[in-house]
Amino acid sequence: MSPWPSLLLLVFLIGCRSVAEPELPALPVTPPDAFAGGAAEDAFPLREDWWMDFGDPRIDELVREAILGNPGLDEAEARLRSAFALADIAGAPLAPWLSAGLVTSRDNRYIGGTSSLFPATNTSNAFGASLNLSWEADLWARIRSGQAAAIADVELQDALVRGAYLSLAVQTAKVALTATEAGQQAEVARQNLQSAKRLAARIEERYELGLRQILEVKLARTEVADAKAQVYFWERVRDATRRQLESLLGRYATGTVEVSAELPELPGAVEAGIPADLIARRPDLVAAEKAYVSAFYREEEADASLYPRLSLTASGGVASSELSDLAMGNFAIWSIGANLLAPITEGGRLRANVAFSAANKEQAGAAFASAVLRAFTEVETTLAAEGFLNHREAALAELVAEAGDSAAISEDRFLAGLLDILTVLEARRRHFGARAQLLRVQLERLTNRIDFYAALGGGIPVRPDAD
Repeated sequence: MSPWPSLLLLVFLIGCRSVAEPELPALPVTPPDAFAGGAAEDAFPLREDWWMDFGDPRIDELVREAILGNPGLDEAEARLRSAFALADIAGAPLAPWLSAGLVTSRDNRYIGGTSSLFPATNTSNAFGASLNLSWEADLWARIRSGQAAAIADVELQDALVRGAYLSLAVQTAKVALTATEAGQQAEVARQNLQSAKRLAARIEERYELGLRQILEVKLARTEVADAKAQVYFWERVRDATRRQLESLLGRYATGTVEVSAELPELPGAVEAGIPADLIARRPDLVAAEKAYVSAFYREEEADASLYPRLSLTASGGVASSELSDLAMGNFAIWSIGANLLAPITEGGRLRANVAFSAANKEQAGAAFASAVLRAFTEVETTLAAEGFLNHREAALAELVAEAGDSAAISEDRFLAGLLDILTVLEARRRHFGARAQLLRVQLERLTNRIDFYAALGGGIPVRPDAD
């Protein structure tokens, strides 16, 4: 009786156990229907190329150059390709392994004889060709669980690649804006320096005429030196920021990259969307979810390793002492077999691996819950910050106007002999300090908006073809 029907029935039956479906861990908080920060009635949807909202063509050029030239993206994409290869390896045992063999041998044996000079021997040849088939029946879904874990790892790496793209776009836009702000701060410092020099010159003229004291001259010169130091400070910041930007672009850091001369206006409000949608949109949350799914299947794989493994083998071919006989069916040979291997004692290795995998799954679940909570917090924080920054900018704009008037009035009265030099210097410091703060809060509003885009998952830029 042929063994093939029984073998086919067995193969059919062993596929009964399916791979378990993971259930994501419970969230630490219940997502509300809407973010507490809300959104303006005229808010517009988040666009994929969110950096275009600023209306600054230079930022668009820089982001696209960074996406094309930054080597960190090549590293992330290489890890993704590696994960794809590992997934193929993990799923390979599900298919039968087929190999072909060709063997030849020559054997010489002693068969007797009385003379040591001429012993009786027999020489024989052996030739064979075969096809060999082997397959491990995935009785307990061990192999399929490992494959599912590897597929989750691919999805994890894909999310990390998308996160790397988003992070690079965020960093490039932020650093470009910071370089612009540093340039504007340097210009304010230069204006302060020129103003301080004019005031010092006028005081020295009056000192030569005996109308002012030497202390007033010294204080005016101190103001000039302080303003000069501020110019160098902001020029250093601008230079360092430009070099940082060039590094993001994949360029050599010469500090010569061009950025916009002025900060752009803050674009209109953006829809925050629904908190529950954040989990599927943010790359870091997708990666955390896939890390948990992978850990879940690794535990399933480890648990299935405790049970017996069934391997099926079959081979067929021809064998003969003559090479010419290999093409003739009369010399055909075949074999079929099954091997059941059950672990008995492994020194506790297998059960320790189950415990290790279970702990990894628990850790991944906690990490996912923490990442979700952090994501909600980031969105709410940036939404709230935008309102505070708007009010602060308005207050600083008012301060700049009032401080400018105060500085002009105090200088006129000082030159008229109605005020002391300390009052003038204090008014000047307030004026130029307020201008610097106003630039800083304008930058903070822009970078906070970028953080808001990133907190929502942003748009994922597409890497253009290098050709």
